[in-house]
Amino acid sequence: MTFRPSFKSICIVMFAMSLSACFPGSAHQNFIDTMQLEVGKSTEDPYAFINHYSDLLVTIRKLPNGHLEQEIKISRRRGNCHVFFEIDEKQRKIVSWRYEGSEEYCAIVP
Repeated sequence: MTFRPSFKSICIVMFAMSLSACFPGSAHQNFIDTMQLEVGKSTEDPYAFINHYSDLLVTIRKLPNGHLEQEIKISRRRGNCHVFFEIDEKQRKIVSWRYEGSEEYCAIVP
C-alpha cells in the first residue's frame, strides 16, 4: 500500500510553506545576523558598517590585546544602541563585534 497525498493536502502544505517565508524573524535577530556579516571585512571596504556609518563613530580605543575598538552609536527615538567593532590593525580586518543596548533599539527591521 502506498501513500498518495491528495491535491488538496499538497496545496495546503505549499500555502503554509509560502506563508512562513513572509515572517523572516525578529528585527533584533536581523541586527545580529547583519552585524555578524561584518566580521572578516577589511577596514578599507567602503561598504563595511564602520565606513558606511563613520558619521556615527563615538570613540576609538586601544584594547589590551593591541587591537582597536570602534564604538558606533545608533540613536533611536527613545534609546540608543552602541555597537563595538574589534579591529586587528595589522591585518586591517574586523575580527569581532559586540553591542550594548536593548533588543528594541539594537534592531534592523527585515
